[in-house]
Amino acid sequence: MGTKRVSKGAAYGKKVKRHGIIHSCMKKLALCLSLFQAVSTAPLSAESLVFEAGPERNTLVQLFTSDASAHTLPALGWMTEQARKDPKAVLWQTFVPVALHVNLWDADGYKDVFARPEFTQMLIQYRGSWKVTNVYPPTMAANGIEWSGWSRGQEPPSNRSESTGVLSIRVTDPRAGKFSASFKPGPAFEGGQFTLHACLLGFDQRSKPADGKNRGKSLQHDFIVRQYRTQGFITISGSHQAVVELPMPLAIRQERYGAAFWVTKKGGFQPLQATGGFLPL
Repeated sequence: MGTKRVSKGAAYGKKVKRHGIIHSCMKKLALCLSLFQAVSTAPLSAESLVFEAGPERNTLVQLFTSDASAHTLPALGWMTEQARKDPKAVLWQTFVPVALHVNLWDADGYKDVFARPEFTQMLIQYRGSWKVTNVYPPTMAANGIEWSGWSRGQEPPSNRSESTGVLSIRVTDPRAGKFSASFKPGPAFEGGQFTLHACLLGFDQRSKPADGKNRGKSLQHDFIVRQYRTQGFITISGSHQAVVELPMPLAIRQERYGAAFWVTKKGGFQPLQATGGFLPL
């Protein structure tokens, strides 16, 4: 009657696996506690805001731009026109615009102070899905599909016949940039895993490029992304939940600013649902 012996390597592997499971559980517990704290401590005042979209699909309009681009002025003007629209009509209700600056010309010495490599990577991903070799700013995408209708005065395309899910964002602390999110996917997306994309938006931001085609010009930026975060969801009682922070630097405190949010499949880049709005001072 021999005793089953376990090698030291196998025992160590089991120990590491147990530690990995415990670490994963602790991370989920910590996020659950964060969600509970965000909801339980949120002030129930007139400043408590909820941005919500769905189940019909909103259109996320992404402008990929750069201060180094000679052709960016009309696109910036289009974004400013959207900022003047009634927020209770179509803006935020059927489409959500964001302006993302890319750093494609950094190697040529044209530095864009608003540019981030993550936004360049988004544009490259889109370019691959569009099966084109070159895409340069200004480029607009509507729910991940190249859209040039803005240059002809068209309204953003609508996909509201699609039921992609309900996205709800609770502004738990507008000054500190704290938000809690919940997403209930539509029937076609049930059982999936998702990622939350969150942006702090600046309005009436100004830049005056020192080099490039726009050298010396005063450029106005609206819906410009100044902070960007991604956050995975966890499932609580059948609902996908997340918390995210978008701290507002003192240097960009303006009379008006806002936030935009959208959801993609985990590991994907096609927007499924989007919402957002202006934030109180």
